[in-house]
Amino acid sequence: MLGKRDARAYQRARAHNRVSRGVTWSAAVAGRRLQGESSGDRLTLYISSLLIACGICLFAGIQATFARSARGQDRVYLAFGCLSLLVSVYLALAASFYQAESVSTAAALARAEISFGCLIYPTGIWFFSLYTGLVHWRRWVTVAALIFAPLLVINLSSPYSLLYTDLTMRPPLVLPWGESVHDFSGTESPYLTGIYYTAVDACFLWAVCCCVVLWRRGRGARVWSLTLYLVVQATASVHAEVVNYHGGRGLTFDSLAFLALVLLMSGVLRRELQRRNQALAVSLDELRSETQRREGVEADLRHLAYHDHLTGLPNRHYMHERLQAALASTEPDDGALILFDLDHFKIINEALGHDVGDELLKGVAARISATAPASACIARLGGDEFALHLTSLTGTDESPAQAALRIARDITARLTAPLRIGNHDLVVGVSAGIAPLPGTARDVDSVLRQVDMALYRAKAAGRHTAVIFESGMQAQADRRLLLEKGLRLALDRGEFDVH
Repeated sequence: MLGKRDARAYQRARAHNRVSRGVTWSAAVAGRRLQGESSGDRLTLYISSLLIACGICLFAGIQATFARSARGQDRVYLAFGCLSLLVSVYLALAASFYQAESVSTAAALARAEISFGCLIYPTGIWFFSLYTGLVHWRRWVTVAALIFAPLLVINLSSPYSLLYTDLTMRPPLVLPWGESVHDFSGTESPYLTGIYYTAVDACFLWAVCCCVVLWRRGRGARVWSLTLYLVVQATASVHAEVVNYHGGRGLTFDSLAFLALVLLMSGVLRRELQRRNQALAVSLDELRSETQRREGVEADLRHLAYHDHLTGLPNRHYMHERLQAALASTEPDDGALILFDLDHFKIINEALGHDVGDELLKGVAARISATAPASACIARLGGDEFALHLTSLTGTDESPAQAALRIARDITARLTAPLRIGNHDLVVGVSAGIAPLPGTARDVDSVLRQVDMALYRAKAAGRHTAVIFESGMQAQADRRLLLEKGLRLALDRGEFDVH
């Protein structure tokens, strides 16, 4: 936890204690010279070190806050960012205190410094609790806030801070390397000083206990940095006590001990963030690979669902959806559906085997694809049936139906050429039925019935020909269906006489 401050080096009850605090707003002013006695050409190492530490803490606080914003959920970065920003202001106040020209300025700076101390300790409890993974971290933060909040109010209302009842300027303090800083002494408050330092010591001991518990749990890799800071802070506090014991005329380094906390934890949190970012990058790569694999599987499944596995052509389901979209279009386009059926294909299958039959179907599919218009959709509906959906048949001297008939004849002529399958030269006949679109059909099932009737008429006409559907075919089919139904009914009733 945060250790004892420079104020700990102040003289006790019957002595005057030197107040050492300071403020700066960036490390850019670290080269500023003190405006004190004999300060003209001498080094300002101590003040510069405080200002540089202030700049480092300010940068670390801003970086941690933005790192937390980038991650969105990790509170430990926000807590460390707030702690670093408070420490940067605390160090700036310490540096400014050494440059104060009057008692009133020194009193205001001392009061501001103690105020930030009352904010630093609860914030330190917050950060330590989150970093060490305490389950009930909110309780500890609440307790620390309840302790330091009244001290903060009392400090703001006191003319010389809660630690002192008065403040006087002493002769400048000349440091061993020739740097001269202003020095002040004050009379301690008899009760509030003890309360304040008891609270500070309690925070320090609480932090030590947390580290001990985590070391015993085998989490030394997580808390070694906190342990090292506590050692540095304890060393600085012991040094401050020694200086205080010898009259309080000397430098203490409690404030700079805060820099050790910021530097150590900045490095640890930065490495943790880098490891998490690397793990996130690996996870993203794995997720991207998994997404690509799933997209590939979905594409394969979609292809299997809409394509024939033997010929690679679209299947009945694909053609059904295409025809449905064409019929539902608000801008109907004159087209046609052609249904091809191989004549006597069953004989080839039975005589030469299914392997030869499959190769024959592949050859037929390739020839239809090569002969059909580029804008046409070719599908295998099943068995030895192939469908060809034609669009945009207008714009020529032929009617859409005649254009479809011409295309159907060109394809059937191409298919009559012998196909070399293994050691066999096979010649197949092809019959075709044509249904104009949109025509009289209002749904896909009606279109398929019409093209089936036209194909049936082509087969009845002697095969190896193409026939266009006409409305009379539907009436004839209805009459045939009615006649078959009547014959079956008469047969069941025994209404036939043999002569």
